[in-house]
Amino acid sequence: MTRRVVPCVAAIVAAIAAVPLAQSASQSGAAMPPAGIFLVGANGAETKVMVEMSGDTQSHGVAKSIVTQGITKPSFSTRFSGASAKLQVTDPQPAFVFRFPDMKRMSQIAQADPMAMMAAMNNGDTMMGGSSPKDYTLGRLPVDGDARVASSKGMDTFKFESTRRAPMEFDVKVTSALQPGEYAFYMGKGGAPPAIWAFSVKAK
Repeated sequence: MTRRVVPCVAAIVAAIAAVPLAQSASQSGAAMPPAGIFLVGANGAETKVMVEMSGDTQSHGVAKSIVTQGITKPSFSTRFSGASAKLQVTDPQPAFVFRFPDMKRMSQIAQADPMAMMAAMNNGDTMMGGSSPKDYTLGRLPVDGDARVASSKGMDTFKFESTRRAPMEFDVKVTSALQPGEYAFYMGKGGAPPAIWAFSVKAK
């Protein structure tokens, strides 16, 4: 009888001890906010700025650049479907939160609770690159027919300030009022990116 009871007691103790660990892992995963760019409303509510992708990139002036032996530089442009972004903003100086993937923390969560890690990844933005808002540019996209165009030449760009909230999380505020139009954050300074985080500024 004794030999049967001891293994049962040991199993129960192990099961009880495992419950807080699983709960802790799940809570850790739930507490980890998803990566991406989020518009911050007046009440503090966050709206995800959805990434838009395009492979419609065109080059301009390549032949002229060859003829002038590189004195005249070619330009590039990328067309994004739709004359207006789905996300519309009425505040001319909108605020955002940039959250970059915290790979170290995600690795820790994956070891404790793989399902929690997968949930964080599925809710996050897998296109977010870099580690700081300084890796990004805010530009105004001209509208050409039924498309918005990001160009490496002649596109207006705007300054924004960022404040670190956490190791991989930043508050971002546009420093000057934006006129009604189409805008987007994109990674790098080239001006013809394959991915943008777009929004429309509408007059009140």
